[in-house]
Amino acid sequence: MGYKIIVFVVALSLVYSTSAIPGKASFYTKSIPSACYKNETQEGNMVASVGDSLWNNGTICGKKIQVRCTAAKGCKGSKMVTVKVIAHCIGCGPRINLSYSAFTSIVNIDEAIIIDIDYQLL
Repeated sequence: MGYKIIVFVVALSLVYSTSAIPGKASFYTKSIPSACYKNETQEGNMVASVGDSLWNNGTICGKKIQVRCTAAKGCKGSKMVTVKVIAHCIGCGPRINLSYSAFTSIVNIDEAIIIDIDYQLL
C-alpha cells in the first residue's frame, strides 16, 4: 500500500512539473476592492491578484492557480498553495501577488518577500 502512494505522489509531481510555469510572487496585506468582485466579500483568505500578463482583461477572475515556491532561500519545503484570483495587480507585470496567508503558507516571511515560483492554472 505504501509503495502505491509513493508512486502516485511521484507521478503527480511529474505532471505538475511538466505543466508548471516559472514566475515571481510577492504578497499584500491590505485588502482593496476586488477588480473581479467589486466590494463583495470572497470566502477564504487564499486569494491572489495577478499582474498584467495574466490579467487578460479579467478573463482569469475566479480561476484558481496552484503556486509552489522554488526560491533558493525562504521556501517551506516543497509546499504548494492554491489561490483564487480576485484582483488585478496593475503594474506588477508577470508577478502574482498572494494574500499574506497564502504567501506565508509556503514561504518563511523572515527570509524572503519576493520569491521564484512555479505556477499552474487549474
